[in-house]
Amino acid sequence: FRKGRAIHLAAKRLPIADRLATFERRGPLRSQLRRVAAQRANRIIVDEGDDADTWQTAQAAAMIYPGIEILAHITDPWIRDQLGRERLGSKLVPFSYAGGAARQVMLAHPPYLLAKALGEKRQHILIVGFGQVGQAVLREFIVTSALSDWGKLIITVIDPRAEALEKDFRTRHPHLWNQIDARFIQGDFRQNDVTLLRAVQERTAVAGVCAAYVAIDQVRHPLDLAFALRSMS
Repeated sequence: FRKGRAIHLAAKRLPIADRLATFERRGPLRSQLRRVAAQRANRIIVDEGDDADTWQTAQAAAMIYPGIEILAHITDPWIRDQLGRERLGSKLVPFSYAGGAARQVMLAHPPYLLAKALGEKRQHILIVGFGQVGQAVLREFIVTSALSDWGKLIITVIDPRAEALEKDFRTRHPHLWNQIDARFIQGDFRQNDVTLLRAVQERTAVAGVCAAYVAIDQVRHPLDLAFALRSMS
């Protein structure tokens, strides 16, 4: 293949795009990689659709080609952090699409500048949906935001499964939980829930929301909800 092209190994053969050639996966991983001349690649990106399978394949590929950069797409932020703390070698790296997207948003629109523009002394963000992207937004907010003497960072999460998600988050990040003012509220903005709206009003009474992030599943029309939230503000 000419320089700059990509090779895609998949369970099913896909139409060949301008810069993408797809090969069906057959046989052992070593044979699959040899068939597509992976030894000539600058990097190999692994995404099996399951974090455990992805990591297993990435480790196997790193053993076959120790000199090539291996990027493993790990969707669970906590698992990615645990892997990131291990000494994996410079060529095997876990990464997250959701984490990268959240980081770009935070860098482009820093919450502390938004809070300052609104005249709020404390930074308060609203996260609607706490899946991969929602969790990444929370973590990037904590990492990239400037702290002040006025109090902890305020985070309000809205999700239909808020109770279970809060329990999971507190179990995985007990030390982080003590450093922020976070509240998980169970509900769905699309259902015009009066209890939910009252709970959000109680939170905004402490500090106004400087940024709202709609991170619900694609099938739930996040853009529609984003416009609805903007009309409510």
